[in-house]
Amino acid sequence: MKLQEGEAKVNGSLALVSQQAWIFNSTLRDNILMGSPFDEAWYQQVLEACALKADLKMLSHGDMTKIGERGITLSGGQKQRVNLARALYADLDIYLLDDPLSAVDAKVGQHIFRECVQGMLRNKTVLLVTHSMQFLRECQRIIFLEDGRVMEDGPHNKLMDQGGLYAKMAEYEERRNKTEDKKTKHPIQESAMLSQPDEEAVLQKEDKEESSEGDKGWKALFNFFDLCTPKPLQLLILLSMTSFGLCRLFTTIWLQVWVDAGDGQEAARRANTTWLETEHTEEQWKGDLNYHPRLWLYQLVYGLIIVAMLIFGFLKGAGTMLTMTRGSLKVNTAPPPHLLGPWAHAQLHHDVPHGIF
Repeated sequence: MKLQEGEAKVNGSLALVSQQAWIFNSTLRDNILMGSPFDEAWYQQVLEACALKADLKMLSHGDMTKIGERGITLSGGQKQRVNLARALYADLDIYLLDDPLSAVDAKVGQHIFRECVQGMLRNKTVLLVTHSMQFLRECQRIIFLEDGRVMEDGPHNKLMDQGGLYAKMAEYEERRNKTEDKKTKHPIQESAMLSQPDEEAVLQKEDKEESSEGDKGWKALFNFFDLCTPKPLQLLILLSMTSFGLCRLFTTIWLQVWVDAGDGQEAARRANTTWLETEHTEEQWKGDLNYHPRLWLYQLVYGLIIVAMLIFGFLKGAGTMLTMTRGSLKVNTAPPPHLLGPWAHAQLHHDVPHGIF
C-alpha cells in the first residue's frame, strides 16, 4: 500500500507470512527454525497449531526430511503451513498474515485460525488479509477495501448494521452455505422414504447427472482454452509441445547412431582375418568417431535437432505462459449479480476485486 498522508511507524518486531509461500533446500525443521535455537516444547506447540504433525508422520524422516529443490516436494498447503510455522516459531510482536488460509482446505483453515490466530497469537498484534467470510465474525476489527481504498471499518456487528457492501457479501455467503447444506441433506432425506423401484430410478438419475457433470467439466476446460487463444494457436502450441518432446527423444537416438557408426571402418575390420584372430574391445572395433568420413553430416543433423528443440521449446514455454495468463484474466470468479443486488451490476465488471481485512 502507498501512504497517502500522515506517517507509518512500526513499534516492535515484525513477521510477514507472504501469500506466495517459500521454502529453501534443507530439512523441514531448518525451514521452521531459520537459525533460531531449538526449543522442543515451543516447537511442538507450533507444529500442532499449524496442523503439521499429521504431515510429519507421512514423511520418511519426519521433520528431518529434506524439502526443496533437492528434497521432497510439498503441496501448496504444506508449504504455506511451513511458512506460517516459521513466523510463529520466531515469537515476534506483530504478524502480517497475507491470506495464508486460502491455500488450505476448510477444516485445516478452521484449525489454524482457532489454534494459531486465536490461540498462540492472542496476545500479539495480527493483521490478517482474507477473503473467507467465516473468519471475520471472530475478528475485533474489519477493514473492507475496494479499489485500494478503505470503504468500511469496524467490528462485524457494526458493519452488518450499516447494510453496506460488506453486509451484502456476508448475506450472500450465508445464503450460499444454506443452499449447499440443502443440496447435501435433501438427497439423503428423500431416499429414505423411497420404495425399492423408486430408489433404483433415483440412482439411475444420479448416474446420469454425474455423467452430465463430467461433460460440463470437459466443456468448461475447452471453454477455458477458447478464452486463452483461438483454436489455430491452440493447435500451434500443441504441435510445439509434441515437436519439442520428439526432438528431445531424437537427440538421444541420433547420438547413439553417431557413436555406433565409429569411424565407419568396423565392417572392414570384421572382414580382416588378422583382426579376427586377435581380441579387441568394442571401442577398437568401432574406431574413433572423429575420423568418420561423414563426420560433418552427423554434426549438422545434431546441430539442427538442437536448434529445432530450442525453437519449439521457446514456442511451447512462451505460448503456454502467455495464453494461460490471458485466459486466467478473463475468467470471472465474482458472485452472481442477481444474488448480490443492484449494486453488483456496477461493481462486478471492474478489474480490481474487493478485498477484506
